[in-house]
Amino acid sequence: MAGGKVISAVDGCSLGEFAVLKRLLMGMAVLAVVAFAAVVVTMATTRPEGPGPAPLPALDDHAALAQAEQALIRECMRELGFEYRVSAPSTAPPRRDFPYALDDPAWAAAHGYGPAPEPPAENPNQSYYARQPRGRAEAALKAIHGDRPRALSVRVPGGALTTRSDNGCQAEAEARLYGELAEWFKAETVVRELPSLRRSRVLADPRFAAAAGSWADCMRAEGHPHATPAEARAALPLPAEAERKLAVAEAGCAVRTGFAAAATTLDREHDTRLNREFQSEVDTERRLRADAVPRARAVLAATR
Repeated sequence: MAGGKVISAVDGCSLGEFAVLKRLLMGMAVLAVVAFAAVVVTMATTRPEGPGPAPLPALDDHAALAQAEQALIRECMRELGFEYRVSAPSTAPPRRDFPYALDDPAWAAAHGYGPAPEPPAENPNQSYYARQPRGRAEAALKAIHGDRPRALSVRVPGGALTTRSDNGCQAEAEARLYGELAEWFKAETVVRELPSLRRSRVLADPRFAAAAGSWADCMRAEGHPHATPAEARAALPLPAEAERKLAVAEAGCAVRTGFAAAATTLDREHDTRLNREFQSEVDTERRLRADAVPRARAVLAATR
């Protein structure tokens, strides 16, 4: 400032020069804004270097529910001052199930009756309880399973009465996933019993016995005088080659005599009947399980 006059960068410029300078300054301002915007966009869209969090494993709905339930139990137990370890989901391939007879000759030729079931893996939580003083171990078990073991009850198909507690970390986890605990307990307990009830009804069906008679005649002709597949399996274990031959004979006779097809038809028939007989429980179990899946996946995403 000189003598109260503001000195400007445009002092002394003609009107034409001033207009040119003005356009130049405006252009520079626009370029500065564009450059700044580009930096902001780049910062917003460029991910930091280095590995990100590990992706969630691809779990089917059943596994997701089981893992989420364990995660919720762990959270509850920690709040009560106890340790709880979540078991990793099984990576073993599912075993082939032949509830009535081997019906796949090629599989039988390759595997016989299949490998023996693997012993269950050690439960780390049981090891934890075993290391605790008696009073603390009892308190931990009560924290998980609750202290009202007969609060909820349901009579399962066949007449047995099943009971459980309505409190504790296990009950709390199930309630958070499935909603109404009593409703879930009743439906899930009944539905869980249906497969074994279905198989027992198939085995007691006179049509099954008739089909098994033709199978037994075929087996006798093959040099294996067994009246039923259950009787053939009672002869196990055998040397590997003898077992393979017995398995191949069982499967071959099941297919050739129509025994396998008859057993499959009866299994479907009794499954349909049981689903109708226990329609309310089946529908409730499916609904509550389907509703729980999104909650389970949200739990797993939050506890990564």
